[in-house]
Amino acid sequence: MKDIKTTGLCTILCILFVWPAAWGKTVTGRVIDQATQVPISACAVYINNTTIGTTTDEKGYFTLSYAQPLPVNLVFQSLGYELKSMNLKEEPLEPLQVVLQVRTEELSEVNVLSPLKNGWAQYGQDFMENFIGYSDWAKDCEIVNKKAIVFRFDNLKQILYVQAKEPIRIRHKQLGYTIYYDLIDFTKDYAAQKAFYSGYSRYVIDQIKQKKRINTVSQNRKSAYDGSLNHFIRSVYKNSILPEGFEVRVLQRIRSTEYGKYMPVWVDTLNLSRKEDLSRLVTRMTERPGVDTAKLIPAFLALKAWLSSDTGSRVSQLALPMKDSMQTAHDYYSFEKTAKDTALIVTYYDHNRLSPQDSITAAAMKNISFSGKPEQADRMPYNRVRYMDILYTDILPSDSFRVSEAGAIILAFKGYLHVTYTRELEEAAYLKRLSPYKHIPAKQQTSIITILNDNEIPVLEDGNYLNFYDLFLEGYWSYEKLDKQLPLDYKP
Repeated sequence: MKDIKTTGLCTILCILFVWPAAWGKTVTGRVIDQATQVPISACAVYINNTTIGTTTDEKGYFTLSYAQPLPVNLVFQSLGYELKSMNLKEEPLEPLQVVLQVRTEELSEVNVLSPLKNGWAQYGQDFMENFIGYSDWAKDCEIVNKKAIVFRFDNLKQILYVQAKEPIRIRHKQLGYTIYYDLIDFTKDYAAQKAFYSGYSRYVIDQIKQKKRINTVSQNRKSAYDGSLNHFIRSVYKNSILPEGFEVRVLQRIRSTEYGKYMPVWVDTLNLSRKEDLSRLVTRMTERPGVDTAKLIPAFLALKAWLSSDTGSRVSQLALPMKDSMQTAHDYYSFEKTAKDTALIVTYYDHNRLSPQDSITAAAMKNISFSGKPEQADRMPYNRVRYMDILYTDILPSDSFRVSEAGAIILAFKGYLHVTYTRELEEAAYLKRLSPYKHIPAKQQTSIITILNDNEIPVLEDGNYLNFYDLFLEGYWSYEKLDKQLPLDYKP
């Protein structure tokens, strides 16, 4: 009987002590006017990009409970006041005292421009596509308070500016949310063909009663999550990248004139102790005009000595010797030892090659100097690709771009990463924008990421990440905008 009482008491105590953890973390405080010190009631207090939010009472007090991992971006928004955000790195020990400043119309470079009377007619579609997206779901999104949005255009700089007098209310029917977006900045530079926007978002879950509609919305949310940047960041945090359908590879971006330095003309496995293999290699080398065949003999002797040596590098290179001492060969051979002592992987590079179709002769006919670089960049044909991407086929292990440091998980790498989500195909709207006049078959969703300013990207369990503006997106993730975005507290 005593054991039963003890067990029951332990159970009650466990419930009492575990109960606060179920609520997660709590932040409390008060919001007041900076000038008058008067409390501000009905001020929205929310964690950015989540469904977690509340409002202040008539005395300006608020209490907000949340389970999101720290740090979180806490936002305070009230009509007539400047929006304020603070980054909470740890749970505050004392109530916050938040001071808001009355919003004033400053004579900035943008505000000097006159608002467009027919802004929606002129630039509405462009704004919607760059802000919300151009997928089928985006077309089904509705901005409820369009009159609160102001368009301005700088004719000299060819830049569109969009501002909002209040949070933009977006009804997202396909995902079952109403999104309140506090727009800080929206610009589109038509000369550079670049658009940028920033702001803070609060999600309110729609109250849906029909069972069929609930199932549809649930499936849509799961579809939006699968393969998204948020999904990828969460998989990086958990170190479950491959199991969750992501493949990461190295992508190298080079100038088109340097194509031949990186992409070989051919690769072959040869056994130089076999007469036919050696003869095939010599024939290929001597086909090159201007090669000094006499100088090839000592080059092959050096190659033989390297091959028989057990020390040194497993890779050797041979540049073709030329008869004319003033002439430099821009093609060379790379030799790599294999597990079999007599077998070599032989790779031939031609630095003058600009594409798979180019040869040395063709390169000389295309206004390209012998060094393989354009004589004058501004004289290059307009259809010449300035940059080319080289994708390496090997899948990267996560420890080559994921770092665990002092309890934090960091995304850190140089150059570009090519990320493929293997479980979904590209949408028709994305393919149509890539190629308006020619059909492109759908492939697995692929995106390219790079980190700007030699920075690192700390990632969080909920898919959020820090140094937000330093992670640059291309490909499919740049296509997915608010139309595909879910709150950080979404759980698949």
